[in-house]
Amino acid sequence: MARVDERIQGVLMDQHNRQVALVSVAVACLACAALFIWRHAVASRGSGIATIARGEMVLMKCTNPVCQTLYEMDKRDCFAQFEAQIRKRPMSQAPPALACRKCGRETAYRAIKCSQCSNVFFYGAKPNDYADRCPQCGHSQQEQDRKKRVAASAGTKG
Repeated sequence: MARVDERIQGVLMDQHNRQVALVSVAVACLACAALFIWRHAVASRGSGIATIARGEMVLMKCTNPVCQTLYEMDKRDCFAQFEAQIRKRPMSQAPPALACRKCGRETAYRAIKCSQCSNVFFYGAKPNDYADRCPQCGHSQQEQDRKKRVAASAGTKG
């Protein structure tokens, strides 16, 4: 009789251990799923067009020889339209043209006015260089900002 009690107790302990193990695995799976969802939610909040503040303006210039209009556009709207144009032509290597505010043709491109010489040129006019490099005087605000960041980070390390 004592042996039967020991066997029953052993079987009950095995079932209990199995239940504990299953519950532990389930809790671990739920924790991993929660971590994955949280990381995905945090990552998706920090990028994309939705993060661009309203009111920040970009310069646009029409390449239509009859029009040649120069105007400002909300950066968020500009990037949303760029994204729509890229979806239409995903294999295109050329920068997307937007519909010009004046003539309505898809001939408007992002432009920059150089802070040094006031030359207006197309963003990315010089291939394999800073996109804001002025073809007239060679100034690039992006390059200047990068040099400042590198100098500042070198100063904090030493």
